[in-house]
Amino acid sequence: MSLGEQLAWASRAAECEGVLLDAGPADLQHMQQRGLHSYKSIRLDDAVTGANLERRGFRAFLDDLISDRSLSHGFILRRDRLARPEEAAEMLLKEKDLRRAGVTLVFSDKVVAPLARGQEDLAGDLLAMFEYYESGKFLRTLAENVIVAQRRLAASGYSTGG
Repeated sequence: MSLGEQLAWASRAAECEGVLLDAGPADLQHMQQRGLHSYKSIRLDDAVTGANLERRGFRAFLDDLISDRSLSHGFILRRDRLARPEEAAEMLLKEKDLRRAGVTLVFSDKVVAPLARGQEDLAGDLLAMFEYYESGKFLRTLAENVIVAQRRLAASGYSTGG
């Protein structure tokens, strides 16, 4: 799904949640043209690997939601669009920090409610761990598949670019 389609989804989801999303397609285009990571309601890391948990848009997303109590929701198409961590537990803890800060996380297939002080959500934690594990595994599998394809092309006499 393109960034524009993801923004359209987020706008529809925000409307369903009764939340104002103050950004549209022109704002996304503005960000892409200028290489911005944060503008209005959009936090963006275009063409940066989800394995990098220090990327600027991702950090802004986390920091803004935790520090600004007027923000109640985060809209992310899927967990693998948020992060593809090497260690699933690291991302689970970041997500729990958001939930404990009172943030509702809205994904295309689920809404994850905030956690009250002392409240636990073992089933939700297990699902998140599995989904973050799978998204990290995707990167490892993709890397392995690229190497196999490059070897096959090189063995057939084709250049694989260096």
